[in-house]
Amino acid sequence: MILFVFTFFETILAFDYIFLLATGRSSTSSGWGTYQGQQLTGLQNSLLFLWRNSLPLSASGWFVLGVTFFRRGISRKWREMGFDRDVFDLMVKTRGAWSRLRLVRYLNEPRHRAELSTLSGLDWKEVDRELGLLQRFGLITLHAQSGSVKIYKLSEQGKLILNLVEGLEARVPSMELTP
Repeated sequence: MILFVFTFFETILAFDYIFLLATGRSSTSSGWGTYQGQQLTGLQNSLLFLWRNSLPLSASGWFVLGVTFFRRGISRKWREMGFDRDVFDLMVKTRGAWSRLRLVRYLNEPRHRAELSTLSGLDWKEVDRELGLLQRFGLITLHAQSGSVKIYKLSEQGKLILNLVEGLEARVPSMELTP
């Protein structure tokens, strides 16, 4: 809410600044005494800074609001499918999320760690770490094991995640989730 109020305020200041550039007059800045040679107070100085930088501040504020609401919409879709916030954070927000998404793509059929490392271009240690996380959250299962070679595949929950990611790709084609 605070971000929305700040962005709205900056948008009003941006329109005033554009009006100044177009006409050479501004009701806002003249009220602060900037054209009358008066000494500015700390508050007036701060407002003048916000006014002079209102165009980029306004644009970036609206961008952040848009991204925030877009992510909330995605998060809501995940919750509707039965996933909790931790799974959403694991697959979208935290560091390594893109690696995990790539691995989920390749695990549509059973594969072992070395094969996943080769296909994804990730270091085998990273693949091992991400597979551990995916298994801990129940998104993949151990399909077969022979000695130290483990073959993993997607669980039913992992298949739901894969479908959700594919749906997200359809909505936002600029996101390169495909390995």
